[in-house]
Amino acid sequence: MRVGYLSDESDHTDLRESLQDLGHTVNAVSESAEITDCELVIIAVDEARLPEYVEALALHARRGQIFVHTALSYGAQILDPLETTGAVVAALAPLAGEIWVIDALDELGSTIIELLAAELGLRVFPVPDSRRQRLLAGLSFARFAEAARNDAASMLLEALGNEKAACDIARGVVSAGALPGVDKLSAQHAAMADPGLARSFVDLARRTAEQTGADDIELWAIGQDRGS
Repeated sequence: MRVGYLSDESDHTDLRESLQDLGHTVNAVSESAEITDCELVIIAVDEARLPEYVEALALHARRGQIFVHTALSYGAQILDPLETTGAVVAALAPLAGEIWVIDALDELGSTIIELLAAELGLRVFPVPDSRRQRLLAGLSFARFAEAARNDAASMLLEALGNEKAACDIARGVVSAGALPGVDKLSAQHAAMADPGLARSFVDLARRTAEQTGADDIELWAIGQDRGS
């Protein structure tokens, strides 16, 4: 398949190389007019500029061409200007590791993007525009959790002097046990010299209390937020 690859410095995927390895003819695209002979066009650009690239490409798109963008924040709806030319459009974006997310506007687009993902050996999940912000928020929570685990590992290492034991507890390999009572949490909080770490401690205590129904801990955390 003749593939046009439109990308900028924000592209950190290996789609270009993967498509070439599969035997496709992949050519870099720098101007929208260069897509005329392409069967598939990959749009791997900064998501902030994706709408303007789509508008420019729509001026040269033709019926039957396939357009796929790689921006995680958008589903396939952003490609509407291309779809109205008769092109087939879809979204294929990396999420984490081998996990990617896909979207399409119709059954043909869904079939094509699923076949392309299978050819590339990707593990994919359909996520439409209506669920994209929730997806991104979940990804941010995962990053927050990673930061919290790093803090936990650092403090445990300082106390235990054993990196493996500290990491095993922080990563959940070994259970950290039940949440302590308010008095113990308050004492732990008071011992923290780092204001950022102390603030994170309170926020996480409150959220954990909300999830587990620990009303006394939730009230304590609210009091800390209010400066009491």
